[in-house]
Formats: sequence, C-alpha cells, structure tokens
Amino acid sequence: MDKIAKANGGRRKEKAIGIDLGLRNLIVMSNGVSIGHHPSLPRLKYNLRVFGHKLEGQETGSKRWYETLRIINKTKAELERCQQDYANKLAHMLCKHYKTICIEAPISGGTIKQEVENDIYIANWDMVRATIKKKCRETGTAYVEVAPFYTTQTCSKCGERQKLALGDRTYNCPKCGLSLDRDVNAAINLKRKGLEKLNRQRKAQAKLGIPPF
Repeated sequence: MDKIAKANGGRRKEKAIGIDLGLRNLIVMSNGVSIGHHPSLPRLKYNLRVFGHKLEGQETGSKRWYETLRIINKTKAELERCQQDYANKLAHMLCKHYKTICIEAPISGGTIKQEVENDIYIANWDMVRATIKKKCRETGTAYVEVAPFYTTQTCSKCGERQKLALGDRTYNCPKCGLSLDRDVNAAINLKRKGLEKLNRQRKAQAKLGIPPF
C-alpha cells in the first residue's frame, strides 16, 4: 500500500487514477503502480483446490466428507476476512490520494474460461469494487466504473487497436511506437474513458439543474 503514497510523493490529492483489476496483480494503476494480492492468497487458493479435489473423492454424507467440508468452509471464511481487510486498506489509501477513481467494471455474460472465472472469484474483484465504492461515498471521492472493452487492445497514446495474446505482457503499438506494460496501458484507457463518462454525467446533471456530485 505504501506504493500508492510514494507515487503521490506527499503532494495534495491527484485529480484522477485509472485502475485495471488483474490476476497477476490485484490492481494496476494508470501511473504504473501495481499492488499485488494479499500474501496469504496463494496458500489459501492452494488449500481450496486440494481439499476440493479431496471432497470429490469422498462419499457424500460420510464423516470424512463432513470434516473436509468443514475445512473448506473455514478456509473460505479466512480468505474472505483477509481480502476484506486488504480491500479496506486499499480503498483508504486510494481515497486519501485521489479525487476521482476510474475502475474496471464487471463483465456480465461473455465466454470467460472456467479456470479464469474461478481465479476471478478467488481474487474477489466484486469485493474490491464494492469496498472502494463505499469508501468513495464516505469521503466524497468520485467513483466511476468503466466497461473494459478494448482497453487492453487500444493504444493509450494514439488510439490504434490491435489484438493481444494472453501471453503478451507488453503493448507495442505498430503506429506510434508506444511500448508499455499491457495492464498499465489498459489502466490509462480506463482513466480516460472514466473521465469522459464523468464529464458527460455532470453535463447532463447541469442541464437538469442537479447539483454536481
């Protein structure tokens, strides 16, 4: 979390930040700062996988089955506690240093692979969003969710679009020559799109005579 404060350099609140949610890192920000997952996540994720496979091989309703199920539920509860505490600290630091937070919105539907979907569930992106959103309301920080479509494929400098393989970690633009981490590139696009969305919302409110938020 100290990375957020160090990136700000002790200055007053920055105007805005874009946030890309990920599996390698929990969040990657438009200023290049990345925050990893809770340090206990790999251990708890491994335990869930091991005991999940063990449960599948046991007779449903047996004494061993119930014991394994108890361990799984206990592990899930520990995972949620760790994630909530981590999300609270993250939200506090973000709202302390930024006036506007533009974050990747959830994708409904689609064809997400089961393994990736499970990883997203364990990473608990929904909890992270909800916690940041709640903290923004408490602190008066603007919160904007942005549909992540094409944010990874679009060059954040010139707008050129190209397809990237999952293994491509760097965005190399064939048009303007930009070379940037793919997640940072996506976060910059999320910030731009978020500020555009916020500006449209405020203009619409002004026309209706609604006070700005």
